[in-house]
Amino acid sequence: MIQKNNNESNINYRLSIPAVYDDIHDFSEGLAKVKINNKYGFIDKKGKLVIPIIYDYAHDFSEKLATVKINNKWGFINQKGDLVIPNIYDNAFSFHDGLASVKINNKYGSIDRKGNLVIPAIYDDAYDFYDELALVEINDTFGFINKTGKLVTPIIYDDAQSYSEGFTNVSINGKWGFLDKTGKLISPFIYNHAERFSEGLASVHINDKFGFIDKTGELAIPAIFDATGIFEKGLCKVFMNGRCGIIDKSGEFVIPAICTHISDFSEGLFGIVHNNTLKYVDKTNKLILTTDFICGGHFSEGLAKVVDIHKLKLGFIDKKGELVIPTIYDHISDFSEGLAVVNVDDKHGFINRKGELVIPIIYDDAHSFLKGLAKVKINGKYGFIGKENIFTKY
Repeated sequence: MIQKNNNESNINYRLSIPAVYDDIHDFSEGLAKVKINNKYGFIDKKGKLVIPIIYDYAHDFSEKLATVKINNKWGFINQKGDLVIPNIYDNAFSFHDGLASVKINNKYGSIDRKGNLVIPAIYDDAYDFYDELALVEINDTFGFINKTGKLVTPIIYDDAQSYSEGFTNVSINGKWGFLDKTGKLISPFIYNHAERFSEGLASVHINDKFGFIDKTGELAIPAIFDATGIFEKGLCKVFMNGRCGIIDKSGEFVIPAICTHISDFSEGLFGIVHNNTLKYVDKTNKLILTTDFICGGHFSEGLAKVVDIHKLKLGFIDKKGELVIPTIYDHISDFSEGLAVVNVDDKHGFINRKGELVIPIIYDDAHSFLKGLAKVKINGKYGFIGKENIFTKY
């Protein structure tokens, strides 16, 4: 039987930030956006209201400024709540790399942190800068500008993605190719689809199969896969004939495509399901652990989620494969800062790595701990619980 309240009457227990808000966001640059009666403001990590709840909408702080909306116009405030860029814009987005996209007279341009319009508002849409270049749109076609507003590529593409590792993927007439940062075509428009570069390789789709090109535009890994992920830490998940495997950057299989599931690589291990058995292998496919389960996740802080498919309940195993937290929960999160969210009968609480219930299962919603605080909802309102308030006896 699961203890839901852990004898709350004997516990000095309180929220770090009271649950009085209709909504609350995670902290960004030391402040969290809060909502009451469809108005927005900001609190600090002590719960003090540092920016009044007066705005019709607001975005999180980015580069020490936040976009705010009042009387249907947008401007920017600093972390003291001072309006440093006036509310004159029809729309505005957060600062990124020193510039923010703003909308004036139904067109988009970019301003600097002083509010100077450094890129004229002539575009139907404009996006954040990546690799010093930004995607812009006119009449449903796309191109790229630099931070001075100069066109680097013509605005002629039917679709495009932001630059990554010095290259972008763009499409014309339903086919995709790649441009370098000068706008030069490095790969012809022959692909049915293409993804952004990651670790020097980009997934492309041709003749109903997926492969990878390198930065010269050459097909570095043949298009033989039914689907692919992206390369991370030199490895990539691929799918063939209804099964998945892992390849390295030479295209060689590290884990053969015989698995029904492969979890993310974490703490040196992949979780794989093969022949209805959950196993854990290292990045060379060396078997490290065989479990008694057929479904589970990746390791986080030394523990991995597993599912009892007969009871449809979840628990945790350690790296020896031992069930250290029983499969009694309806849902569980990964461990974060030593605690995991658990769910029973649509209520949420927190357990530690010993499986001890340290925050009672009383919340309508709960998020993982981040920098000592976790967002929780109770009686329809949101607040934060801090790790310093976990079950201190009288």
